[in-house]
Amino acid sequence: MKVVPACYESQYRELLTAFDFIGAELLKVSLRSSKFNQFKAKENIKEEKITISNPDRKDAKLIDIDYYKINKEYFADTGLNFDIDAFNASTNVDFGA
Repeated sequence: MKVVPACYESQYRELLTAFDFIGAELLKVSLRSSKFNQFKAKENIKEEKITISNPDRKDAKLIDIDYYKINKEYFADTGLNFDIDAFNASTNVDFGA
């Protein structure tokens, strides 16, 4: 399963809004299904949705894109750190918002 690290969510959404689907896909990381299910059960993974449209087209239809966001620290050189939440009780960020 592919997930978007919380630290990349705003960039991911910006790329989707700009119709850069390849760039957005490159921000996702893969998880084994067992890890995915483990983190989802612990509410460290949340399903999100973004709605985009192309205003340059006359038939600008709305497109809904679902994705999963993971609340774990991500480092470019080592990947996801399963032991550290991206947002925890010591921050003022609500992961569930």
